[in-house]
Amino acid sequence: TGGTAVALAPFRLATGPLAEALVADSSGESVAAWEPEGAGAILLTLVTTPSRWQLEGNRERFAGYWSLLMGRVARAPAREWRATLPAAVDQPVSLTRRGGDSPAARIESPSGAADSVYLAQDPLEPARWEGTWWPRDAGWHHFTDDSSSLDVRVSGGWIAREAAARRRATVARTSTLARITGRPASGAPRRLPDWVWFVILLGSLAFLWAAYPSTSPGDQPRRAA
Repeated sequence: TGGTAVALAPFRLATGPLAEALVADSSGESVAAWEPEGAGAILLTLVTTPSRWQLEGNRERFAGYWSLLMGRVARAPAREWRATLPAAVDQPVSLTRRGGDSPAARIESPSGAADSVYLAQDPLEPARWEGTWWPRDAGWHHFTDDSSSLDVRVSGGWIAREAAARRRATVARTSTLARITGRPASGAPRRLPDWVWFVILLGSLAFLWAAYPSTSPGDQPRRAA
């Protein structure tokens, strides 16, 4: 399989007329194969330590290995749409579709205008398609492709949500300026240095000493005999 070496079980796969080899080792011997069985399928693999790819940081090979194997024996996924909600005008909406092979979906707005959004195929999960849609109008929008559909209601705007987003952007901006200039951001609490508090303490003690001088017993006024 190349890359990081993984352990193999001490066996040899005997493939039948319906079997299909999926993975081969450096000598060309099949180490993973599958064949149909009734309404399902049987998958065989001699790789005993595929987690080694994951542990050594080769996540792409680990994911690709299991995607290849499970993709051959798993049932074809049903068409399914998903969208991040709530949706609002001029706010991005993430779209996900499982199944199908069309890179685009048609959109019908409440006014009857037609538009389209393009989806990118997941490199490790071919049945998964993702895209981002920016609504322009409020109301119900109808998504369709070859054989599936999705209805999404778009709000005209979320004042509180937009205000919170502006506040977060302002805080992020001021924090960036503070790191660049080395000065605290506007509105951020400023801590006085310790020596300032020490000088204030000394001044207060000096004032109290001068205003209320101490007296000794010999300085007490004597009563007349």
